[in-house]
Amino acid sequence: MISEVVTIPVTEPEKVSGTLSMPDSGADTGILLAHGAGNDMNHPMLSFLGDGLAKKGYLTLRFNFLGYPLHAPGRKDRVLDGHLYEIPIPMLFFAGTRDQLCDLQLLRQVLSKVIVPWELEVIDGGDHSFHAPKSYATDPTQIYEQIVSRTVQWLSGRGFWMRNSFYIRQYTTPPHLKGEALFYPPELLSWFCSCPARS
Repeated sequence: MISEVVTIPVTEPEKVSGTLSMPDSGADTGILLAHGAGNDMNHPMLSFLGDGLAKKGYLTLRFNFLGYPLHAPGRKDRVLDGHLYEIPIPMLFFAGTRDQLCDLQLLRQVLSKVIVPWELEVIDGGDHSFHAPKSYATDPTQIYEQIVSRTVQWLSGRGFWMRNSFYIRQYTTPPHLKGEALFYPPELLSWFCSCPARS
């Protein structure tokens, strides 16, 4: 596995920094990893996930482009879910039982309305960064390995539609989410899809 820091032009003059992790042999499937609120692309969990997936044969790009919470702390009345109903491909979600930005009951209600296949993996004791307190006696590496293992299992079960294909759609941020939810810019997706490391 090889990792390298890359700079991706998004819109002039904006650029996004990222880390591209490549398997030793070519990859026909690529994974984009964005960090959650309060983290960056070098968060230990995201680094472990990116490297772990690359070691299993997946090209991964983790980048500094903020993800989003399902809701603000204590604001379950204002759910940021509109775009989830527009995504036409299967989705895998990870959520911690102590996540103040993603109430599990609320997430399950949202997912019950999603029209594509989805799966939810709950991290016992995990917060928004999947950190569990000492009382859970869980080493962070165990949690990271659980996430990598579950992701690889999920990807392996996706079958033919993932091979040699990337889904690109120019998302626009709905007006009621301006400043609160960001979507992958099409320029970043185009760069990733044409990345020479895929050959």
